[in-house]
Amino acid sequence: RVIGYNMLSSLLKRLARRGKEKVDLSFKVTTKDNQNVLIKPIVVTRNNTPKSVLTAIHHDVLRKVKEYVSKTDYEVLVNDIISPNMARKIKPTLSKIYPIKSFDIRVMKLLSETKNA
Repeated sequence: RVIGYNMLSSLLKRLARRGKEKVDLSFKVTTKDNQNVLIKPIVVTRNNTPKSVLTAIHHDVLRKVKEYVSKTDYEVLVNDIISPNMARKIKPTLSKIYPIKSFDIRVMKLLSETKNA
C-alpha cells in the first residue's frame, strides 16, 4: 500500500528559475473512500506574475484539486499523481488565468482513514 509520494528536490530547483513565479500550497483533503490525504501542489508560471494573478491561481488550484480528490478513490488518486493524469486535467484550466509552465503535485501523504462510513 502506498503511503506517500515526494517529488525530487533537484526537479523542483530546475523548475523554479529566475524570471518565473512559484505558487506552493499545502492542504488536507478527504478522498471518496474516506482517506485523509495531505496534498502539496506546486505551480510555476512562465513569467514574472502580478500578485493578484498569483492569488487567483492559488484559489483556483485549491478549488480544482479539492474537487478532483473528493471525487476519486485513494488508489486511483495515487496512480493519477504518479502518472501525471491529474496534472494533465487541471493544468489547462489554470492556463486560462495565466500561462503556466508547470503544475505538479510535489508531496502526497496518507494521513489516516476517517470513520464516517
